[in-house]
Amino acid sequence: MVRLLFAIRGMGRVRQSADLESLGFLSLSSLPPRHLVMGLIGRFWKSKGDILRFNPDEFDGFNEPGFAKATWSFDLVEIGESTILTTETRIRCTDDVSLRSFNRYWRLVRPFSGLVRSEVLRSIKKAVESE
Repeated sequence: MVRLLFAIRGMGRVRQSADLESLGFLSLSSLPPRHLVMGLIGRFWKSKGDILRFNPDEFDGFNEPGFAKATWSFDLVEIGESTILTTETRIRCTDDVSLRSFNRYWRLVRPFSGLVRSEVLRSIKKAVESE
């Protein structure tokens, strides 16, 4: 299901941060190996997402109407002798029109987005456990 969802959006197979970068995500913050924040700007409610190419230092100040900015973070947190991977996605729309468009889109894709996140976390777990 996740592969189908990625294929529909032209994302192919995503296996590592370099694959995300080829889709328009850029590293915004990184403290290897504990912390990574990737960012993306686009019109996610459009069929191909209208992803913009940008420099990481432009992300915070970008406010062109009609777009949304997304961040996807990954953090390793030590709890006792265990390490937990947490992930968080945040969206900021640049105006009310894009917010309404994003909200309509999100109502449709939210359950599938959860599947994608679960699959990404499963893949990371599998890779770590095989080392």
